[in-house]
Amino acid sequence: MLLLSGVLLAAGSFAGGATQRIAAESINLHDLSLRVLVDGELIMTPNVQLLPTRTAYVSIGSPGEVVYTLTLDIIEHVADAPADATGLQMVLWRGGVGGGEMLLDSVMVIDSRTIARAASEGRSPSVRIGGSTKASVEIELVSHAVLESDATVVATQATCKTARALSASSSDCCSAKCKDGSANSLSCCGAYRCCGCGVCCSVP
Repeated sequence: MLLLSGVLLAAGSFAGGATQRIAAESINLHDLSLRVLVDGELIMTPNVQLLPTRTAYVSIGSPGEVVYTLTLDIIEHVADAPADATGLQMVLWRGGVGGGEMLLDSVMVIDSRTIARAASEGRSPSVRIGGSTKASVEIELVSHAVLESDATVVATQATCKTARALSASSSDCCSAKCKDGSANSLSCCGAYRCCGCGVCCSVP
């Protein structure tokens, strides 16, 4: 699978103070696509736009059925890693954060050498855990890009400070009914935008 990793910068040139003003009002969004497997079963394929300073919570499931919740954090400076490396802290829960069963807590280091090595082996970078837990878990990075966005727009998005109920009724979360033929719903907090199971949602 071909991996995408890079920086997409706003086009155009501005002179003097205008350039400084634009730079001061820009912010980087990390656009990530992931594949999450539990015991070999694909349980979610989220695409999430993350802010470096916020924890994102992505949940997919339906009432009365198994719900999985993935928390994501960007680590911009990873100890003992190449200068161009970005860390992705990932915690996967079966159920809700803190109240369910933690299946994985790991950091994926994303850098050019990791990506090149994985590509040479015909795969995507991933983290795996098994044996010591009740489930075998793998989270695979499908793509990663850094998007420069207008900070004034991003700042209007509500911030999720806790792993409260992931539901549309929460003011800092959004939710959408899946369009993949299942009875599941996608819920999201703390991210700029979330997609998965055929739908996307953003905090109003």
